[in-house]
Amino acid sequence: MFRQAGVSLLTALVMLLISTVIGLSVMRSTLFQERMAGNIQERSFAFQRAEDALNDAEDLILQEAKKDLNAFISSNQVVDCMLVANDCSSSMPDQKDKGWVSAGASGAEYMIQYLETRASNDLSNLTQSSTQNYGESAKIPTRYFRVTSVSGSVGDERGRVILQMMVKLQ
Repeated sequence: MFRQAGVSLLTALVMLLISTVIGLSVMRSTLFQERMAGNIQERSFAFQRAEDALNDAEDLILQEAKKDLNAFISSNQVVDCMLVANDCSSSMPDQKDKGWVSAGASGAEYMIQYLETRASNDLSNLTQSSTQNYGESAKIPTRYFRVTSVSGSVGDERGRVILQMMVKLQ
């Protein structure tokens, strides 16, 4: 009989070790991919909440434009950047500032900033009778608003989304 010195046992142990290392690396890769998918999903939900807050703010501006826009601008729902007390020089307002409005149960917030009123020469939305009454040099007041929405908490950068848009009213 041949004497075996445990070569087959050693070979089996090496094969078991290799398959264990491969299994562990596959598990680690799977966990990493699962975390990435969760982060992407959280980011997507945060984006949707921030976008809903932008839409809520835009709807509010358009509704108030049909009513009394000057009263809306001076209300506590809008930060009037024309006033010296309100510093609107930063493009991203601090969430500690006053003027943030909660956009319902989503957890997102928005801030409406009234930037300025400019006289516009755009007569495209005037009727023919208006042009006859005011002449071709008619100036139309155009109001500009900046809406910033934030979804997610300040410390949670993973799921925090900040969106801005400009609203122009003539």
